[in-house]
Amino acid sequence: MKQKTAIVTALASDADILIMDEPTTGLDPLMRDLFIELLKEEKERGKTIFMSSHIFQEVEEICDRVAVIQKGKIIDIVDMKTIRYNKNKEYRMEFKSEEDFKQFISLGYQINQVKTEDLQVFVQVHDNQINELIQSLKVFDLVYFKEIKVHFEDYITEIFKEEV
Repeated sequence: MKQKTAIVTALASDADILIMDEPTTGLDPLMRDLFIELLKEEKERGKTIFMSSHIFQEVEEICDRVAVIQKGKIIDIVDMKTIRYNKNKEYRMEFKSEEDFKQFISLGYQINQVKTEDLQVFVQVHDNQINELIQSLKVFDLVYFKEIKVHFEDYITEIFKEEV
């Protein structure tokens, strides 16, 4: 209840800048979703919101820019658009036949992962090569073709990979 009261008080103050520390801690999932929608509305009204959070999905949904802090120091500042609209895409595809699977692998695309037993390939392609990839795939019989979206959690994992 204290958390809900603090949030209502902060939003009712109609301040131009809101500073929040782990604002959704203790909120149930429905209240969390409502709170995120309220923050989005406040952003649209021109409010500046500083928020600290360890919940990556929350950061991804709300924030435009993120400062990554490690041991009290800012180690990176990222515009969320660069994560949401990454120019290097990863695609997962599964082939119907082993022959198509092997033939595709030989085409020279940047392959990040291969699951031979499932006839699956994970390929990284820059935006300007997507049409070329699609043209190449026309001759193959695929079970599916799917883009693997990059999320803020993936970005953070990459930054702290060495520590993990």
